[in-house]
Amino acid sequence: MCESWTERINLSIRGMTCKRCASRIRMALSNIPGVFDVHVSYKDCMATVTFDPTLISVDDILSSNIFVKTIYVRTRTHNLIKHRYRAYLVTTEV
Repeated sequence: MCESWTERINLSIRGMTCKRCASRIRMALSNIPGVFDVHVSYKDCMATVTFDPTLISVDDILSSNIFVKTIYVRTRTHNLIKHRYRAYLVTTEV
């Protein structure tokens, strides 16, 4: 892969309540074909995604399942908690 074919976006993420949320989002975005690198910061409520724009678009990333569907997570006390993550485009770097 040629470095000039990648694009990087910074996303503002809403709905994270813990570091596990950040890990869940990172794993979901990393599994999208065309995404090469993902960094998610729970502290800053931000994600940086590096991808190949010939394989996937920014809109595809923003509308991926992790940001569209409600996710139910079982806690240590076996309660189900509902999570809804939302992503907003902040910057694009080519």
